[in-house]
Amino acid sequence: MTWLTTYNLRKSLENIYENGLPKGVSVGWETWDEFYTVLKGTTTYWGGLSSHGKSYMLFNVLKNLSDLYGWKHAIFSPEMGNADRVMAKLIKIHSGKDMEKEFMKKDEFYRWVTELADKYYILQLKDDELYLDRFISECKTLLINEEVDTITLDPFNELRHSYEKHGGREDKYLEDRLTEIRRLAMEYNVHINIVAHARSDKTNKRGQHPEPPSMYEFSGGEAFANKAMNVICIHRPKTDNGGREFPDHNQTSVSFQKIKPEEVGKKGGVDMWYRNNQFFDKIIPSTPF
Repeated sequence: MTWLTTYNLRKSLENIYENGLPKGVSVGWETWDEFYTVLKGTTTYWGGLSSHGKSYMLFNVLKNLSDLYGWKHAIFSPEMGNADRVMAKLIKIHSGKDMEKEFMKKDEFYRWVTELADKYYILQLKDDELYLDRFISECKTLLINEEVDTITLDPFNELRHSYEKHGGREDKYLEDRLTEIRRLAMEYNVHINIVAHARSDKTNKRGQHPEPPSMYEFSGGEAFANKAMNVICIHRPKTDNGGREFPDHNQTSVSFQKIKPEEVGKKGGVDMWYRNNQFFDKIIPSTPF
């Protein structure tokens, strides 16, 4: 523990005086810039209902950060599949094409394999390694040995968790471990993304299209909402702006439910449109998910 004064902080305060407090970088979509930018040393929790496009939206953000700034990413996404399947999805997102010989020429395939080789590190754990402690340990080892800008855990509940040291209380466990993850982001100056499913459809009515969940309805509830610095909810609306019904439209609603620190954006929402594995911040012809 260290107590600091203006004498210790003089240089950093001078930098803030000259340049302002650190701001995040744009994710490459103009409509997002007002509400959300990515700042290293912070965390973002991505939530929503199952099959509403959380992972694809996040992976599109990672693609843009690589394209714009050359950022490198560490990803653990067991729900999407093994490492080769995750990388195949990333190639599809970068290229806008299905990674199959019917849609992509061989020379283009090898070009993407080469181009993305130093952009993504995909973690693959065995069944007996699926614990949060192991995930954090592997991330620290990678961060010590490689230059990485973001870490993604997709989803949080795919790992096993033990509440014994916290009296069997999930809320106390989550408060402790999510604080640890936030400190990891600060210590290594990386941005950490965590994907969380909504616990349930709050309409709870069969045959009725669900409403977008609030951050308190994410798996983990209040602890997730309180410990998150930024919370983004991805939701497919019942109908798009043209009146087409789900799932036959390609519109997605993005709500920025919590934004910290205030320099990186503010609460609000935007609409996005999906085609060929890529998201756009303007209306484009519809193709189903």
